Amino acid sequence: MKLKYLISIILLCFNTNIYSSDELVIDTRFFREFYTLHDLKKSEYLDKLQDKIVIARGNIKSVIEKEYLKRKYRITVEQSGFGKIKFIYHIYLNNKNTIDLLTENSFFEFKGQFIGHTSVDTKHSIYIIDIIYMDGSTIIK
Repeated sequence: MKLKYLISIILLCFNTNIYSSDELVIDTRFFREFYTLHDLKKSEYLDKLQDKIVIARGNIKSVIEKEYLKRKYRITVEQSGFGKIKFIYHIYLNNKNTIDLLTENSFFEFKGQFIGHTSVDTKHSIYIIDIIYMDGSTIIK
């Protein structure tokens, strides 16, 4: 009986969430863990990321002037993950100089505040993620 409790305590101590720190890196490991969740749990999982700082990367699909969240510009970045999971980031910012340096179909790594998410399909495999931009750069391959 004591062994059962000891094992439970040890498992609780080593149980880690991918959103346990202040900054979350959305990478292959994140997508692998996210993919294993039940479809309805995925949205709950993303709800817990509200206001967290995320770091991610993907391909720039568009750079447009669109005012939203008190920001002037929106960058759309796509990141495909494990399985058929795909995140489409809408990154909002005010800095025209940053916008001028970006080109479509280039690889972009960014850091920003997670604002919200919307599932695009009923399988919960594609999400639109709203981000307020903090920092980023184009990656040259």
